[in-house]
Amino acid sequence: APETNGQVAVKAWQALGEMTGREHTHLAINKEDEKIRFRDIQAQPRKIISSPTWSGLESEHVSYNAGYTNVHELIPWRTLSGRQQLYQDHAWMRAFGESLVAYRPPIDNKY
Repeated sequence: APETNGQVAVKAWQALGEMTGREHTHLAINKEDEKIRFRDIQAQPRKIISSPTWSGLESEHVSYNAGYTNVHELIPWRTLSGRQQLYQDHAWMRAFGESLVAYRPPIDNKY
C-alpha cells in the first residue's frame, strides 16, 4: 500500500502525474526508502506516507485536511466532472426525488 511503502507511494504519485500532466512525486520522494510494518506500529505509532489514495497531505508543515492536494497540487476532484459539484445527475438519486446535495433531518418514523 502506498501509505506504508515509500517506493509504492512514489510510483503511485508518478502514475497520477501521468494522468494530470504535473509532477507530484515531491510529496513522497523524501520517504521513498521508508516502509511501515505491523511490528513498527506495535512498538510506536507512525505517520503514514502521503499517497494519491487520499486527498489530504501527511506533512509536518500542513495540518491534514481533505481536498488539500486537489487545491494545491491541482489534482481533479473525484467526481464525474472532475470539479466540486452540487448537482448530482445520478439516476439512483433522482429516483429518490433528489438531485441537489442538501441536508435533510432524520425522518420521524414513530407515527
